[in-house]
Amino acid sequence: MTQSILHNLSSDSIDRNPFPHLILRNAIEPTLYAELERNLPSMEMVAGPGQLKNNHAYRLGAENVIHNPDIAPVWREFFDYHTSEAYFRELVEFWRRDVADYHPGLTRNYGKALDRFSVGRRDGRKSHAQDENTQTDVVLDCMFVYNSPVQAVSSVRGPHVDSGRKLYSAILYMRSPEDDSTGGSLELDEPSKGKLPLWFRKRTPHRYVNKVKELPYESNTLMIWLNSWRSLHAVTPRSITPHPRRYVVFTAECYGGKVEDFFTRMPKAG
Repeated sequence: MTQSILHNLSSDSIDRNPFPHLILRNAIEPTLYAELERNLPSMEMVAGPGQLKNNHAYRLGAENVIHNPDIAPVWREFFDYHTSEAYFRELVEFWRRDVADYHPGLTRNYGKALDRFSVGRRDGRKSHAQDENTQTDVVLDCMFVYNSPVQAVSSVRGPHVDSGRKLYSAILYMRSPEDDSTGGSLELDEPSKGKLPLWFRKRTPHRYVNKVKELPYESNTLMIWLNSWRSLHAVTPRSITPHPRRYVVFTAECYGGKVEDFFTRMPKAG
């Protein structure tokens, strides 16, 4: 039986500065983590054929993992659980207080409380995915994400807020023991001017944010956070290296509702 990433987490330990999040080192039981690491798919399996871009994020989601015989059973079971209704019920309990604080209009928007949401697995296909993702109230995904080797010092992603369709995100770092690169930390930011316009959501200039905390890229380290207009984060520049930056991403998204986002707008610039 696999292990939920929430098994050692308590909502009492959530840090709400600069936005609700929790960091856990040695997140997965050592024996299970060793088996997961030993059976990680190759860079080629995640990225597909062709030449790799410099420091680029390549993804392989649950729809392409769970029934894939080339992926080890330990990973297929892990992905299956983290896209299940049972896991979503864990999430609801974990985030109950913060969802009420950050998304008070959720019940009015969706016509039901979060604990009554129907649950599905996210369809990540570029075509027809949105239609499939509206069949349930919430869709879950679990993804291998590999940032390709770095040929020129760079950041894979600057300050940004995730899609307004997203309820939460989590990352589990799977750093290789051979990886001697520097950088690649997850940076937690806050607006330096207090308010940001909507169009800064996907790409926020550095001059508009202040760094509050930094999560180093370390093996078996988990960070989970509630998505909101305040949830600014970035990845620090990574040194030149032949090693990919490896991690697993966990998400929950909603494509229904009277309005399409949990937060339809960010506060206007003051």
